[in-house]
Amino acid sequence: MRKRVTTPVPKETAPPEPEWLDVAQLAQVEVTSEDLAYPIESALVPGEESGWRAALPGEQIIRLVFDRPQRLSRMWLLFIEPDTTRTQEFVLRWSPDGGRSFREILRQQWNFGPPETIREAEDYRVDLAGVTALELAIVAHLLLVVFEFVTPHVTRDTATALGLMVRGPLRVPFWCALALGNALPLGLLLVTSNGLLVLPACVLVVLFALVSEHVWLRAPQLIPLS
Repeated sequence: MRKRVTTPVPKETAPPEPEWLDVAQLAQVEVTSEDLAYPIESALVPGEESGWRAALPGEQIIRLVFDRPQRLSRMWLLFIEPDTTRTQEFVLRWSPDGGRSFREILRQQWNFGPPETIREAEDYRVDLAGVTALELAIVAHLLLVVFEFVTPHVTRDTATALGLMVRGPLRVPFWCALALGNALPLGLLLVTSNGLLVLPACVLVVLFALVSEHVWLRAPQLIPLS
């Protein structure tokens, strides 16, 4: 007689942890920017705790392009903001055709208020088949930029950098970028339905986005080290 002695499973045994996808083996990662000290793999590889941080201001996009279509059942996101009071909006999308078109999964806003509220954790259950690309867009809006400057900041260096942009030597390019690269294009699109104004509005956004990036990168460099 063939037999096997098995150990009974305790009733209180917790369910096993889900098997997360091995992104390093299954996908290519595309990202708009990354801080050299906080690369994107720090947010995707198990065991890494430092996380990812953008190197440039503005909208950030992280996209996973899978080698083969995948079935997704769960997505987990963690955002940490220990320094600045701000409102963040992110959009999660997926593509069935290699990134040629995207379908929105969800759109979420969250208010960070350090030191009390510094973490946003989201755990989503989904049922998506044939996923060829997954995209996370962290969206920036004009109102959020204004909100950034009228709320108090936790660190002195952050407040100093903002002062250099608003009232200091960088005030001219900063306010020009805000007015001509944000407010004016938005006003053109809101007050008229003339399609001919779309192209000038887009040109203004692109040109002054470059100016804005220069200002945001230059301001921390002007802060004295001692």
